[in-house]
Parts: sequence; structure tokens; C-alpha cells
Amino acid sequence: MASPNSFSGSTVSAGNLGNVQVSNAQTNQVLLWNGSAWVNSAVSSASGGTVTSVALSGGSTGFSISNSPITASGTMTISGTLAVSSGGTGATTASVARTNIGAMGDFDFANDTGSTTITDGETIAVIGGTGTSVVDGFTPNTSIVNLKDTAVTAGSYTNANITVDAQGRLTSASNGSAGGVTSLTAGTGISVSGSTGSITVTNSAPDQTVSLTAGSNITITGTYPNFTIAASGGGGEGGSSSVGSANQFNVSDGSGGWDTASVYYNEGGNGRLGVGSGVSVTHGLTVFQTSSSVAKFGSNQTVSTLILESSTASSSRVGLKASDNALILMSNYTEFSIPTADGTDGQVLTTDGSGNLSFTTAGGFSRSTATGTTSSLADAAEADLNITGFKSYALLSITTDRAARVRLYVSSATRTADASRSEGTDPTSDSGLIAEVITTGAETVIISPGAIGFNLESTPTTTIPCRVTNKSGATSSVQVDLNILQMEA
Repeated sequence: MASPNSFSGSTVSAGNLGNVQVSNAQTNQVLLWNGSAWVNSAVSSASGGTVTSVALSGGSTGFSISNSPITASGTMTISGTLAVSSGGTGATTASVARTNIGAMGDFDFANDTGSTTITDGETIAVIGGTGTSVVDGFTPNTSIVNLKDTAVTAGSYTNANITVDAQGRLTSASNGSAGGVTSLTAGTGISVSGSTGSITVTNSAPDQTVSLTAGSNITITGTYPNFTIAASGGGGEGGSSSVGSANQFNVSDGSGGWDTASVYYNEGGNGRLGVGSGVSVTHGLTVFQTSSSVAKFGSNQTVSTLILESSTASSSRVGLKASDNALILMSNYTEFSIPTADGTDGQVLTTDGSGNLSFTTAGGFSRSTATGTTSSLADAAEADLNITGFKSYALLSITTDRAARVRLYVSSATRTADASRSEGTDPTSDSGLIAEVITTGAETVIISPGAIGFNLESTPTTTIPCRVTNKSGATSSVQVDLNILQMEA
């Protein structure tokens, strides 16, 4: 614009404007430079000038402005959710909006058979069922559920006859007649008096004769009601007359006599019992065969139940016992501890070489998923991750829950040595890298053909060393799932 349009200061006199031509001035007109003089004209006639920058700001409204400011040409975009303080709801869904502004949202209405969701504008109706009625309450917005009257007259009933419906209501009631015993028949030695009300039952013959006859080697002394029955100790016809030695039990020999050597009580007085003959009793119950222990039973012994072969050698011993809540089996004098809980389908019993048995999965027969999760990682950050798997395995697939770079190694040392290798750079042939995948989101990468993985520590373990890079674009943990097939126990 020409120089007469340029001036400074808060006020300018007409003389400073140069050539000014004002004719027939109108409301809302301004002075404009027409190239040679200042003339009065409507604002719409003004032209020229340059806007160098236009900007918008969302302030505290909850809106955000993109592509602001515009210095040449372009489009500014307003996005976001208008805050409650600025007259909005602060939400993108109706349910959250209602919560933000304090309005009532959808809710579940439950009954005996389930529930239903009541949405905005719907009405709940309370309707009386069988035997009930619903009336308005004493206060607004309330209802009262009452039991309906039945045909039964309120009151007391004697020996009542009643009828109850499926809802537990009395639908009929009436006085009945008294029940009870209508007759009693007296047996031998019993008399009955009275027919209604109080009935008396009397033992009319309390003293009866009891006859006892003594058999072989038995004596009976005394009178009713006190009798003494004792064995005379003599043998019957064809039997032995011996009563045995101290602490022995007499057993019938089948011919009216007694065998005194078959079963006896140990003289120690601690409840031990022997069957057979020949050696001392050391357990609660001991069975002998030709002076050798065949079986011993006793909870106070090292082995609760000890079963022996005919040989007396300790290596021939077999048996079982309880240790706390565990069962111990003994074979050839070697003890095996049985697990206290069942295994899973397909598992087998294995030993640790010290007699402890446990359920384990048979190697090389089942697939499984080994899972590990990193700590929270910033975008593009890396972290070591140890996943528990098997000493050696076939790797079938790798799954991540978000975009990530995952590397699997044979040892923690090879993982450390390869940690700085950038993405897209091939590893060396002896880097110890088993597999490397890069995912773009939550996805599964199939390893085809399957890769053979193994732990190469000095003492192999079931740890699978991993290196994980977060590529999700935000701070987050990364979960890694390995679909593997066990190849080594």
C-alpha cells in the first residue's frame, strides 16, 4: 500500500494524511487511499493488505486444534470432547456422558430367574403373582406387595384338617377329631388297663426261669441273677489237656482240646501279638513261618507294615509305611516316596534318583505354551526376558500382544553379546540366536519349518533367554507366548 497509508502514533491530524477528499460522508464509512487521495468509502470497498498468521486455541474447553497456526493456506481441525465445565459432556459415549453430568444411566433389574437391562425411558412394572397383590405405597414412587386373602377364616382350630397350595398358603382349614392309639393287645406276661386317655401297661410275670447247661470243660456256679461260668481247663475227648504257658492263647484243635502254641501274647505287656512260633514279637502283630518273620504290622516301628520273603536277608525286605500324609513303598529294602497329589492326564511317575517319585510330563509327547511378560517399557526400549520352557524344544510359533521385536537365544551370555545388533542386521553364524521375529501388533508368527531350541548354559536349565523391544508406539509391557514341543526332560 502507498506511503500515505503508513503513519504512527495514537492520533493523526488530517494534515498528516496528505490529500483528503471527503464528500457526502455516510454512517459506517471509512477513509480509504485510492492511489492519489484519501476518500470516504464503505468498508466493503477496502482491499489490499496481508494476513500473515491465523491461529486457534481450545483453552480449557477440552478441544484441541491441529495445524494451528496457518501462515499461508490450509485447514485447522478441531477435535476432542467439550468439557462439562464448558457446557459439554466430556464423553464420547452416552453412558459415560450421563455419569459425567450426573444423569441416571442404564441399570440391571434382577429377579429369581435372571436379570434384564432397563434403558433410558423404560418403565419397571411390579405385578402381583399368585397369592399376592401390589398397591400404591404411603409415599410417592413406592409400592407395597401384600398376600391375598384366602378362603380360610382367621382363628384357632382344634385337631385341624388343613390344605396347603404350592405357594405355602392355607386354602382350607377345619376342626378335626382327636387321633391317637385306638387299641393295645397284651402279649405273654403283659397286662393292659384302660381304653382311652391314660393306658397302663404292666409286666405281670417278671420272674422267669432260665436254664443253663454246662458243656465239656465248663462249670456253672451261682444263682439268679448272678452266675459264674468258667472253663475247667481239661481237654475234651481226643484233645489236649494242656492250657499252655504264660502269655499264650489257647486255640481249639478241632477235637475238643486246645492248641497252645499258635497264638500268643508278648510278655512285654505292650499289646504285641504273635501268630506262629519261634521268635520274639517286635511289632504290634507279627506272623511267623518256620521261625522267620513273614509280616510285621506296627505304627510305632520304622516300617508300619513289613512283608518279608522266607529269607532273613535284609535285602529281601518289602513293605510300606506312612510318613505324615505320604505313602512310602519299600522294595528290596529301597524306599520310594509316593506323591501326595494326582498328576494330570498323560503324566508319568519319575524318580529323582533318591527315592522321591513325582508326576512329570513324558518328554517329546505334548505341546505347551511358555509365557513371559516384560516390565513396562517405553516405546523402542529393550529388556531381557527369561521364559521358563524346556532344556531343549521345537519352536513352532511366537505370539506377541502388541508390536514388538523378539529374539530367542541359547544362553544369557549370547543374548548379552548380541544385544546391540540393530534391527535388519544379520547375526553372525555363531551368535547363539535361535529365532528373531518382528510383529506389527498383536499377532502370531509361525516358525516354518520349526526351529530347534536348546539351553546351552554350563548346566542346562529350562530357561529360554529372550530380548524384547517394545515397538507399539507407547509405553507398555510386552507379553510373549512361545508354542513349543518338549524334546528333553
